[in-house]
Amino acid sequence: AGEIYTAMERGVIDGLEYASPWDNYGLGFHEIGKYVVLPGWHSTSTAAFLMVNKDVWAKLPDDLKNVVESAAYRTYLHQRAYELMESGKAMKKMRDYGCQFIRLSDEDLKALDEVGQKILNKYASQNPFFAKVLKSVNEFKALMKELEPLENISYTVK
Repeated sequence: AGEIYTAMERGVIDGLEYASPWDNYGLGFHEIGKYVVLPGWHSTSTAAFLMVNKDVWAKLPDDLKNVVESAAYRTYLHQRAYELMESGKAMKKMRDYGCQFIRLSDEDLKALDEVGQKILNKYASQNPFFAKVLKSVNEFKALMKELEPLENISYTVK
């Protein structure tokens, strides 16, 4: 992140994308970038990993595997909720600092999705596993589209 900050500060790059608003604020990116473009259409999920030696995992009894899996899942949910809360705080701080938030139009988002799907379909035509994953992702996207009216609630604080 240090090289990204310096490159942006010196004008080597004109823009950057790094992580959540919470992370970006913590790294000081609001100091060098006046505009924040939303939503993060290219990064619609969060991945978390628990890495365990395969041989060690195989030796664990099932009850302990369940404990580890449950703890990992709960940790992820806690971290994600905390990150969302902190990102909200960070966005307010960025706005107070003078950053301007720009929301891409629905038309722009649709165009980006169409271009992205063309590229993904190209890779899917060349790789059966990629095609299988893409099919699953697209089915999930269709399901999430059904939830959109519930998820996109505007909160008005008085």
